[in-house]
Amino acid sequence: MEGIFKRYLFLILAAVIFFIAVVFEHSYLNKNPEKRLLNNFQKELNKKEESLALYLNEIKQIVIDESFNGDYLGGLYTHSQILENEELGFLILEREEIIYWSSRIISFNDIEKSPDLSKKMIELPNGYYLLQQINVGEIRIVGLILIKKNYPHENEYLKNTYNRSFHLPEDYLIRENQTENNYPIYSFEGEILFAVQPAGTVLCTKTQLFYPGIFYLISLILILLFVRCEFKKSKRQVGFKLFVLGGGIFVFYWLHVLFQFPKVFYIIGFFSPEHFAYSIWLPSLGDYFLTSIFFCFWALNFSYDADFKQLIKNSALPRKFISLLSFLALGGLYLLVNSFIKILIENSSFSFSLNRIVEFSVQSITAYFSVALLLLGLALVTIKIIEDLREELSAKTNILYTFLISLLLAALQLIAVSTVSIPILILFFVFILTLIVFTNENLRHFTLSYLIILISLFSVYSLFIIYNTVSEKERGF
Repeated sequence: MEGIFKRYLFLILAAVIFFIAVVFEHSYLNKNPEKRLLNNFQKELNKKEESLALYLNEIKQIVIDESFNGDYLGGLYTHSQILENEELGFLILEREEIIYWSSRIISFNDIEKSPDLSKKMIELPNGYYLLQQINVGEIRIVGLILIKKNYPHENEYLKNTYNRSFHLPEDYLIRENQTENNYPIYSFEGEILFAVQPAGTVLCTKTQLFYPGIFYLISLILILLFVRCEFKKSKRQVGFKLFVLGGGIFVFYWLHVLFQFPKVFYIIGFFSPEHFAYSIWLPSLGDYFLTSIFFCFWALNFSYDADFKQLIKNSALPRKFISLLSFLALGGLYLLVNSFIKILIENSSFSFSLNRIVEFSVQSITAYFSVALLLLGLALVTIKIIEDLREELSAKTNILYTFLISLLLAALQLIAVSTVSIPILILFFVFILTLIVFTNENLRHFTLSYLIILISLFSVYSLFIIYNTVSEKERGF
């Protein structure tokens, strides 16, 4: 019993974490998550009301102090900074004319005239604000709590989102009056201020959905660890195991895309066509990333368990013919990975340029990590094949085969698509040449020198293909 438990430990843990993810997902998507969100919103809003009331009293004491000389900009600078960090603000009005406002974030149609301050909540050109007021003679101090930004036009930087402290989806609507479809929001004194109507396809925040998403990802990693352990223990032929592994990965991925499961993935931006989309098989950046993980995982199993020396020994075919076919298949894999990387760059809406730091994003990092996984898988497969074939044929023969296959692939590309992917063919030839030339036993393994050479080769290729493809995309080729 203990042996069975140890064998299936990863699978059991994966099942438990998967169940937790399903519970989280069901809770966020089906069990009225808007009630929990709006309860938290109500509590946070009341905290801000109480904080703003204290700040306004402090500002009042500064204004009425005999030593105050009317320098609002200098005297209230500290409070302006504190309130702006909390997405709060305040105005100073004298005889109903605005003479100071704490933040340029707060905008008005006409700064010479006071906005309508008769309501608890007002709509300014850039957002909805909750008001608090204190009168000191002819001076009126008005505190503002940003509820939700409301720009006339949205873009990459201007988004109509709620105050970040409230954690409400931007699709939620603000209503003046309460109805059956919305929820009343009360002041800390118990007065109804306004109502919020939950809207959108999902009634919770995307941040909340990252929790079940992370649990799903952990369960996938545990499943892959279990598969790897079973792969090692199986007594079947390696070729059969690799074929079954590839087929199993394909079926798993096909079911994932077909049924869009887990659903939470397709609500999170990474699994929507917002950032990347190519076809039904690669509908999002998240699916592209999964494909890269699966390819690297398959390549890892290939590199550890494939045995070309045994294949050549047991085969009736000449060893030179088997070697030639291996080089041809390997070259085809290089072209496939190259095409896969170009698909990512050409069909993405985010920037790949490392020199544009402002445009660099989480999506860009995910894309670069996906490319790294693809190239790592390619390197693992190449190292395994060359390490085995190097002992079967002379270095000159292997180099000659690599050169001939490179020319053959270039000719086939020229005939089929009228263009030749020169960078990937150069990488194919140079990387194999490097593996053959470095015959020292210490350099055959992942020593520091070996890693530097490997990383340098693939880095040069990556930079070239990315910038070349980006340039072609910008020119509209």
